[in-house]
Amino acid sequence: MMQFFILGLIVMVGLLLVGRWFSGVDLTKLINVSKFLLCGVIGAAALFFIFTGKFAWAFLAIPALVPWFLRARTVHRAYRNFSKADSENYAGRMEKEFGGAAPGVKMNKIQALEVLGLNEGATQKQIRDTYHRLIAGIHPDHGGSNYLAAQINQAKDVLLRK
Repeated sequence: MMQFFILGLIVMVGLLLVGRWFSGVDLTKLINVSKFLLCGVIGAAALFFIFTGKFAWAFLAIPALVPWFLRARTVHRAYRNFSKADSENYAGRMEKEFGGAAPGVKMNKIQALEVLGLNEGATQKQIRDTYHRLIAGIHPDHGGSNYLAAQINQAKDVLLRK
């Protein structure tokens, strides 16, 4: 009974140390450690199934894991979109170039043309096509920025006078 108590204390201290490390770690280091641990867990599971002779049974579990793989792919895409926006600092650049115009603040025509990357005299078709192309890449439902989507929506509305 005493060994379970000691094991529980060791696990608790380990979890506290991991939590302390987790709260102050750099994101790239956390991602690298997570990848390493995931590969280790997968490798340990594969070795377990091989040595116990149940490796063939593990293949039967793959269809049950497909939804998890799809979810992981969605999370990865969202991470990639956020890291791209962060690395290129889209929101900061827009705030600097356009005077920090928040979605609630009225945007003028020149600012709207700059947001969409159009020239003066753009047709309604060009405005709509550019809008659809831009919003498809940064829509919040696809892991994009709410700020950028609001700026693009506002620019389209200003140019189409809605």
